[in-house]
Amino acid sequence: MENTILKIPHNKCTGCGACANACPKNAITMELDAEGFLFPKVNEELCIDCGKCRKVCPVEHPVSHHPAPKSYAVWAKDSVRKESSSGGMFTLMADWVLEQGGVVFGARYAPDYQSVYHAAARNQEELLPLKKSKYVQSDTGLTYREAKKALDGGQYVLYTGCPCQIAGLYNYLGKDYDKLITADLVCHGANSTTAYRTFLKEFSEGKPIEKVDFRDKVYYNWATPAVVYLKDGTVKKKPSWESSWYEGFLKGMINRWNCSACPYARPQRIADITLADAWQIQKINPAYDDKKGTSLVLINSPRGQELFSRVKRNMELCERIPFDEIRRYNGQINAPQKSHRFRKYFFQYMDKYGYEDAVKMVQGRKAPYDIGYLGWWESTNYGSVLTSFAINRTLKGLGKSVLMLEYPRMVKDLPEGKRYGVEFANALYDVSDITYNDDFQRFNCLCNAFLVGSDQLWNYNNNKNFGVDYFFANFADNPKKKIAYATSFGMDHENYPDGAKIRVGYYLSKFDAISVREESGVDICRNSFNVEATHVLDPVFLCSKEAYQEAIDLSKLDLTGEKYVLSYLLDVTEDKLAAVRGTAEKLGLPYRIILDGQKDVEKIKAEVGDPNIVNPIRIEDWLNYFAHAQYVVTDSFHGFCYSIIFHKPMSVFANRHRGMARFDTICKLTDLQNRLVFNLEELKERKLTEQPVDFREIDNKLQPMKDFSMAWLVNALEKPKLPISVRELQLWKCLEHDRRIHNEETEVAALRKQVSELKQQLTALQESGRISGQKKTGKFHAVVQSIRNNGFKYTWIQFLKKVKRKYSK
Repeated sequence: MENTILKIPHNKCTGCGACANACPKNAITMELDAEGFLFPKVNEELCIDCGKCRKVCPVEHPVSHHPAPKSYAVWAKDSVRKESSSGGMFTLMADWVLEQGGVVFGARYAPDYQSVYHAAARNQEELLPLKKSKYVQSDTGLTYREAKKALDGGQYVLYTGCPCQIAGLYNYLGKDYDKLITADLVCHGANSTTAYRTFLKEFSEGKPIEKVDFRDKVYYNWATPAVVYLKDGTVKKKPSWESSWYEGFLKGMINRWNCSACPYARPQRIADITLADAWQIQKINPAYDDKKGTSLVLINSPRGQELFSRVKRNMELCERIPFDEIRRYNGQINAPQKSHRFRKYFFQYMDKYGYEDAVKMVQGRKAPYDIGYLGWWESTNYGSVLTSFAINRTLKGLGKSVLMLEYPRMVKDLPEGKRYGVEFANALYDVSDITYNDDFQRFNCLCNAFLVGSDQLWNYNNNKNFGVDYFFANFADNPKKKIAYATSFGMDHENYPDGAKIRVGYYLSKFDAISVREESGVDICRNSFNVEATHVLDPVFLCSKEAYQEAIDLSKLDLTGEKYVLSYLLDVTEDKLAAVRGTAEKLGLPYRIILDGQKDVEKIKAEVGDPNIVNPIRIEDWLNYFAHAQYVVTDSFHGFCYSIIFHKPMSVFANRHRGMARFDTICKLTDLQNRLVFNLEELKERKLTEQPVDFREIDNKLQPMKDFSMAWLVNALEKPKLPISVRELQLWKCLEHDRRIHNEETEVAALRKQVSELKQQLTALQESGRISGQKKTGKFHAVVQSIRNNGFKYTWIQFLKKVKRKYSK
């Protein structure tokens, strides 16, 4: 099946239906896709691969356009205008064609008003449903065949539709007919049938529908309201400025994807006549707007002019108007409607939340979540995962709904044995779908604010591989509040390269509230990035014991009654292993060792050869082990923290390699400096197992900082969004300049590569005799001279165009 319509790119198809009409075996049907737009479906059992469907496709065989049109403001008589969208021009044309015994084709609602399709009218009764705008993509069905049959029989045919449908008709017919008259609409875009049905169900509250009218003049005169008459006699109505249907339609949320690149949305039209509303006609002449509707009529061809002249006698108003002025108020005469930047997410949200809520979400007026959380919540690092858990439960305790946002994925699926962070999250959180860098903008639809969590998210070494920008909420729109809670640089200084540092400074300037986990972070923010930050407590200390028990309850390990020394080691050394074993021996207890889940655990287990290593374990198991331990030996900051939280005496190997700032901060708050050691000898000298820890005193020392940190978080969440600062604007300008330079350098590099390839092609052409060396040399010197006169970029672009045009064959 190499010659079927399916070879046409999906994003180019307009759904005009020419292919289905042309198929000699009726092997093609037009069916709705997942978004509710018509696309051809080929029955391979019936298809003979004849290629006729492709021969009529306007994508592969574009139709020609007429020159710039004449434009008129038109009224029919009041009784006609009353049942028309605007001034009644369609009715005037249709009446004349019917008087000649002809056939009129146009769009009508299905009897249940759940879809729109093209139909033929041979009398006034059949014509009535074709009047007025429907604002839903119409299925042309087999009306092209019907039109051809009528034309071949010598009848007049008036075929009205969107320009793409007229193009499909032309290609299907394959020749001109003297009695064919076409009228296209100034189309704002073909709207999704599925979106229409969803809207209609919500708007009508699911009640039986008598009639739908988007151009009702009973309640609104000449306007674009949404009016639904119900079978129980009630009427649901809203003006366009209050209707979510028009918001989705006019903002480009529910239009067919390729409508945003429509080749027909231009002054040069393809039909004989173009019909539209003469919006803002009062600005040209107030007398042309009596609030009952005025048609804008564009005469594009001699045949259109002939019909216009024939029906002119029935017009109440017929005035030539300046085209260049009226087109200012009808945007789609000039260019297509651009798709909403969140269009690709709209249909996902509509399926889940409904039409109206989806519109509000992509417009930023409603989000299902108060907070979008950025952190390492799905990590294989136990401390990082539990830091995110702690802040999630703290936020939920404050009555906030939280969506845990996927950080930029390198791969779709995590390897076996590395999924316990994800599985822990799925059991306890609302989690976003797998997301890649280009898609993070969509979270602006889902979240009212963004909170960057704790741990070393601002450590350049940790996030440089997938881009430093994400953990500074670079994707967040300006109206969205941005908060950082206890975020860490991981060391006493920042190590961002200059280019990244400028971006980080800009992103931090956009935050409404910044807090950091270490005191050194306050200095980094002030001295390196010129922003103010507050030192707060790690969120693991804000989380309630009840919340931790909720997580522990997920564990399948029964440790009740067991007594053991627990060691959680990130960097295994002989000193640390000896410390664990020595501590266990002194206390007369067995020991358990948990290794860093981010490393190759099986390899380390094989190297150490200790049967007391309990990995692999899950997040909830890690927490369970801490909750039931008698003593803890660790080189981990979070191992230190959870020893304090669960009141476990501890020996802590200070980890200079991973950063001392966080250890120093906790020690300063708790006066636990004596529990930190740097080597085995120091541990032996300290005799820490013989020194009890007064955890009541520790809790009392931490309480003021806990209260302060919680108050800071509550205030950050509740205070109003800050306005854009002058500094933020200055940094943005700086970034834009930097980005332009980068783009120019990238473009120049690409051009240099193309030039190199073209030189090789020219050499090959010379060697093959297709181009002389003298001609090549002359061309080259001309290029050099152009570089001197016009610059490199301009010259090579022109050079590439000329060479490709001449030698591409």
